[in-house]
Amino acid sequence: TCDVQGLLLFMGTCIGLFYNCSLNLYYLAIVRYNHTDTYIERKLEPFLHAIPILVALVGSIIPLVKSNFNDDGSGQCITAPIYRPPH
Repeated sequence: TCDVQGLLLFMGTCIGLFYNCSLNLYYLAIVRYNHTDTYIERKLEPFLHAIPILVALVGSIIPLVKSNFNDDGSGQCITAPIYRPPH
């Protein structure tokens, strides 16, 4: 259904974007600030995993509950107004 497609599309996009940001922050901590692996494992890594997952879950469940995943007329189910072509 459109709800499943919209949920997976939105969640996958959010997780991909935020994990890319997490990877950039990881490299910044390693290269620029010379943090050790133990510091990163204990202090940063929980946030680098939790934030992308939580943002993607919350950001995709809210439109699902509000029934905002609709067909945009091209076959994609995204957060769009309901497509009602003229008759």
